Amino acid sequence: MHDGARPMAVSTDGPRILFLYWGRRGGVNRMALDIARAAVHDKVPNVFFALAQDNELRATFAQLPLPILWQKLFSSAREAVLGLARLGKIRRELVDFIRRHRIDHVIVLIPHVWSPFVAKAIKATGARLYLVCHDAQRHPGDLTGFIDAWLRRDLRRADAIISLSRAVTALLTQEHRIAPDRIVQSFLPLIDDVSQPVAPRTSLHHPPRLVFLGRVRAYKGLTMMLDALQILQARGIAFDMSIFGEGDMGADAERLAGLGVVWHRGWVQEQDIAGILARQDVMILSHTEASQSGSVMLAHGAGIPAIVTPVGGLPEQIEAGRNGLVAKNVSAESLAEAIAMLIGDDALFRRMSAQIVAERDARSPSRLLDQMRRLAADARPART
Repeated sequence: MHDGARPMAVSTDGPRILFLYWGRRGGVNRMALDIARAAVHDKVPNVFFALAQDNELRATFAQLPLPILWQKLFSSAREAVLGLARLGKIRRELVDFIRRHRIDHVIVLIPHVWSPFVAKAIKATGARLYLVCHDAQRHPGDLTGFIDAWLRRDLRRADAIISLSRAVTALLTQEHRIAPDRIVQSFLPLIDDVSQPVAPRTSLHHPPRLVFLGRVRAYKGLTMMLDALQILQARGIAFDMSIFGEGDMGADAERLAGLGVVWHRGWVQEQDIAGILARQDVMILSHTEASQSGSVMLAHGAGIPAIVTPVGGLPEQIEAGRNGLVAKNVSAESLAEAIAMLIGDDALFRRMSAQIVAERDARSPSRLLDQMRRLAADARPART
């Protein structure tokens, strides 16, 4: 079932790929949309999607001329349990869509709590199954991680695993004993509409505008970030800091007013992100643990640099001095030093923004889609 724009003509050439994303919102949802936009913009044939009916970007997806299977899943933990009775219907819908469109490859963009229930049925159609692995371990303080063991069942069933950072690849091979030849090294793309131009920034605001955007979680190190801001404040370095995201800052919430930090508490709607980042200068990531971060790719998609801590895959996303800075170590002092260096050098900021825009294609959704098509073409199964 599809609603919206008339699908593009389907070619008989090349791999036929279904991207499955059953989530409703968030960074991977935007990643799915940008892959879909890239397929349309680049006129890539034989690209299909399976999405949740209550996807918050449904209206935007529906405007694209792509075949989309919309499926009724759930929007709460209670519905997830009560809805288990629908799994048979959901599985049949998916299998019928795969067979009807003669899909060769199914790429699960992120594991869903119900995706292990359909993996075997997908493979029974003759299609190859790929799993995009964003994380290989539970983030400290992230309660969703408690179902990781269940979700990682798909790691064993997938024909190949697509890793988005070398840090995740190392964990997959060392901690989960995944054979290296089953892992495809990829990258987290810019969160970016390839059809929309992005202009380099010409100067910092005065005072410079710093931003944290994302869910507020313990592993994101906001206590350390506030400590760094306190160091800057004590040195007389001016800044404006905004936090956008849902979560609980605990006792740290009491520190915000004294530091002049404004917390826009709550889920950030997708349609608001571009406007938020258009008003900012530098993205701050003070993580104490990370695989990689969509916030970096949001920043780069908007043409602004990011400052990150040297943990997990974050340093892989930053070419220090070119598109951002990496703190020397995981400490408030090092983070403050990196922030002071960037916001105190307008010429450095301009060079970084220009570099980010100039290298936009290197980490674009179009390039990721091309990589996945080549992966599928190289392993295309025989079909009768």
